[in-house]
Amino acid sequence: MYLIAMARIVIAEDSESIRTVVVEYLRLEEHEVLEFETGAGVVEAVRQEAPDLCILDLMLPGPSGFEIAKEVRTFSKVPILFLTARDDEASRITGFEIGADDYVVKPFSPRELVLRVKAIIRRAADRAAEESAGEVLSAKLEESRLVVRLAHRRAT
Repeated sequence: MYLIAMARIVIAEDSESIRTVVVEYLRLEEHEVLEFETGAGVVEAVRQEAPDLCILDLMLPGPSGFEIAKEVRTFSKVPILFLTARDDEASRITGFEIGADDYVVKPFSPRELVLRVKAIIRRAADRAAEESAGEVLSAKLEESRLVVRLAHRRAT
């Protein structure tokens, strides 16, 4: 069993009732949640707050969830989960092509959403740990004049 530490999560959802439910469920899991009712300010919050996850509605006033995700992907690898009423295949494909880690269609189960959030955060933490271990190993091997480029799978 994995222990998931408290995460900082940005949610941009224009429906107050949906946002309230999601925020309550995430806070029950002791996550810190930054809420946005529109797309305005979300990119700047991601840039400044360095959240562990973004949950984005697609149809937001101001920048759409797709527009936000595209801009965020220019400077961050933060996991993105789309939470939206748009259930057509084209929207789902676009979401994943932009860089979404998950795509949940409304109506949804808040408990399932929380489990998806936990899984995404766990995978992101695992990747970060692997990258960190790889950097340490590369640095140690570089000191001994053998250079191992784990990402390229080469030793020189």
